[in-house]
Amino acid sequence: GDPLPLTAKAGLMNRIIIGQKNELVSAIDVVKTNDSDARYNFGIEYKAIDSFAFRAGYKYGYDLDSFTLGAGIKIGYMSLDYGVGFMGVMNYIHCISLNYHYGNKGESL
Repeated sequence: GDPLPLTAKAGLMNRIIIGQKNELVSAIDVVKTNDSDARYNFGIEYKAIDSFAFRAGYKYGYDLDSFTLGAGIKIGYMSLDYGVGFMGVMNYIHCISLNYHYGNKGESL
């Protein structure tokens, strides 16, 4: 008798190239599940000299999540990313990831 979970997502992204190795990326996503109201995610990332990234985001419509900050560094095919989310009454949530990128090492950070 219970309906299966269903999630619909849509988003837009804009990339602005600044000089030869810097860029600014902004994005917005809308997430709607069949058992909750729509939620909105806003984010911005600044990539400096193709090796460093600084990120900020905001989540609207969530119970606890709201503002997020992060940074990343890329060396060759490896990248290290750190993010912190401000969770209101639950303080902070920290995320750290170490990634290995296959293929073209200049494509993602």
